[in-house]
Amino acid sequence: MHRHHEPPDTSKGYDLTDLKISDIVKGTVGFFAFTIFSYVFVWGVMHWGFGNASIPKIVGSRPIPQAPNPILQNQTTAKVDMYNMRHEENKALHSYGKSKAAPGAARIPIDRAIDIVSQEGVLK
Repeated sequence: MHRHHEPPDTSKGYDLTDLKISDIVKGTVGFFAFTIFSYVFVWGVMHWGFGNASIPKIVGSRPIPQAPNPILQNQTTAKVDMYNMRHEENKALHSYGKSKAAPGAARIPIDRAIDIVSQEGVLK
């Protein structure tokens, strides 16, 4: 049956009753029990659920691809390769030499080419 309780005292603007310490202990024990159960369950799934499947290690050195496949860059070699490429491009832009793209043509520095075009105009 329903028991009649007195209404709470709200004269101070809040509930004056406290939680029972047994409820706090039950909640804390329940939380840790759930956490431990979840850990054991996931660990079991990872070890027994996947069997003896070999999972490749991602961290560390990676194998070099066989002959027909290209060697991929990592962060270190990409930076060095970009530096070397830009160095070669700047050397080609600011020096005289033979053109690799068009046999028999010559290459002149970019500043000199800009001066010639500004003085003589573009060929028609």
